[in-house]
Amino acid sequence: MCNVDSVPYIHPTILVVDDSDDTRDALIRFFRSEGYGVEAARNGREGLNALRTGNPCIILLDVQMPDMSGYDFRQAQLADDDCKDIPVVVFSASGDIHQAAERMAAVAIAQKPIELKRLLALITQHCLK
Repeated sequence: MCNVDSVPYIHPTILVVDDSDDTRDALIRFFRSEGYGVEAARNGREGLNALRTGNPCIILLDVQMPDMSGYDFRQAQLADDDCKDIPVVVFSASGDIHQAAERMAAVAIAQKPIELKRLLALITQHCLK
C-alpha cells in the first residue's frame, strides 16, 4: 500500500507533514533544490493519504497540528505493516520535543526554527544508504 513507482528526482521522496505553510514551503523548496522528491501535507490526515499513495524514504513530522496531530499520525503509521518501518523525524517549536520524539519512536528531532543543513544530513543518513 505504501509503494509506488519511482519519481523523476535524483534522490528518493520525502514526506513533509506540517500545518505551517511557511515551514512546509521552505522545506519543499530546499529539498527539491537538493534533488529530492517531496510530498507535503497540512495535517496528519492528509499525511496518511500521502503516505499510502507515495513511497517516502523518510517522514518529517510536526507534532502539533489541527485535525490530526503528529502523535495520531504516527500511531496510525505504526499500525500499518506496509508503512511502519519508514523513519520519522519530528519537529516542533515546543520545548518538550525530546519527550515527543521518544513517545513517537522518532529517529531524530529538529527544533524549530529548523537548521536545514543538519536536517539534510539526517535525510542523507536515512535515505541514501
